[in-house]
Amino acid sequence: MPSNTVVYQVPGAITDTSIPPLPRDALLTGANSGIRFLFDLANAYSWTPGAPVQGKAVKDLSEISADGLVNTAGTLAAAGNGIDFTTSAGRACLSAPTGVLSDLWPDQEYILCGYWKLPVLGNFPGVGGGQNTTLLTAESGASDHYGNSAEIVMAAWDMGAAGRVRLTRPTAVSTSGVESITLDLTPHAGFLTQIAVWRTAANWNCRLKSSAGTTLGIPNTVNVKSTGDFSSKGLHFGMSGSFGVQVNNSARTGLRLYRGFAENTKRSGRAAITVLDEDYGRTVGRAVYG
Repeated sequence: MPSNTVVYQVPGAITDTSIPPLPRDALLTGANSGIRFLFDLANAYSWTPGAPVQGKAVKDLSEISADGLVNTAGTLAAAGNGIDFTTSAGRACLSAPTGVLSDLWPDQEYILCGYWKLPVLGNFPGVGGGQNTTLLTAESGASDHYGNSAEIVMAAWDMGAAGRVRLTRPTAVSTSGVESITLDLTPHAGFLTQIAVWRTAANWNCRLKSSAGTTLGIPNTVNVKSTGDFSSKGLHFGMSGSFGVQVNNSARTGLRLYRGFAENTKRSGRAAITVLDEDYGRTVGRAVYG
């Protein structure tokens, strides 16, 4: 505890209901119930330490949504207060409950964010080598992709360029009616990295942020709301099965997931960059992820 901290002990029970409860995470302060799902694998309330086996619960720190869960067809490992995907094959992700995207669907103004440790540069796959390695998607099966089913945003390793992540936002259920932004992962290789995407009424954009700096996308100003109704979908952090799940590849080697959230900014009234910068500072400052 810092030396300048003063602690007051109040005798007896506090019965004043006007005193707001202390949130479980600082991200929730001032969010006006906008944080619809927040998990942190270094937080004992959100995650029980141990192996990330199929069906293991992940509690929502905002206490708004039901539990999320681990979805895996193979073996995942617990490492560094996170989930390590190195030994995984096939489907391997952390899935938020369906109610999260139903809240985001009407206005489609949101922040989606995950904290990952990226593979080291030597394990970055070449062109085509990271096939179907998704980091964020609402899709969950080989035929469940944005050409056949509604999607909010898919963040996936870009098969057409080495060391890139492509964020694709369909404006309809179609493989042609899509908007996409590609970001360079290479400066962030091996680092704890915030990967985030957001949409407002004016534009949508995305970024990577690590100790190596910030890689910001070029805002997409077409930005029409999607007509593909994703309200009944789950939100998956990891390889969910979109476009089919392939066997393990080097895009998973050393890849770890630590924390993530979905925020309805129409509810919260908050600006994405401010939220992301403040949360990044607090998250890195905790120094709990390895």
